[in-house]
Amino acid sequence: MRALSHHKKRCGDNDPQARFSCLFLAYLAFFYIAAFNPVFGEKVSQYLFVPLTEKIASATSLLLNVLGEKTEVAPLDGENPARVKILGSRYGVIIHNGCNGGFAAMIFLAALLAYPLPVMARICGALLGFVLVQGVNLARTVSLFMVGAYHPEYFHDAHVFFAPGVVIVCVMAFWMFWIDRWSVVPVRFRVGDEKSGS
Repeated sequence: MRALSHHKKRCGDNDPQARFSCLFLAYLAFFYIAAFNPVFGEKVSQYLFVPLTEKIASATSLLLNVLGEKTEVAPLDGENPARVKILGSRYGVIIHNGCNGGFAAMIFLAALLAYPLPVMARICGALLGFVLVQGVNLARTVSLFMVGAYHPEYFHDAHVFFAPGVVIVCVMAFWMFWIDRWSVVPVRFRVGDEKSGS
């Protein structure tokens, strides 16, 4: 009977880390499939990612103009609508899906939902996390434009290595702060608890 019940146990029933990992991957897969499936992924892009990309591009251009850079936002001549150009007097960049903070927001939301938190803490955390991701991403796009305009030799490394790392660190730091502040972890989820799963 023990062997039978053992095989019927779900992923992570007695292991909080495994349970979190299973839920995190499940939520992440769900978001990815919902966003990029061939059935209605195009609609998700049209009504979510494209407007988000346009708003990030517009906000980036606005901040650059405040900083003294004369920039304007322009579409890519009828090409992929999820890609927008920011043109300046000395430099130009293209903002696309990978630059709008959408992927980072999905990762944060998957991690938030996978951890045992009160419903309101999840809702508030999701809203604040999305704002944080967009704020950090906006700082990223502005900084990358300035690097490209004044130190183009460093743009590739800043774009590929440094800037994504900063976004990840900020998102993870907020996630750790939030779950530490609002976590409601039942006994069976506590790592190292000898009574776990009893």
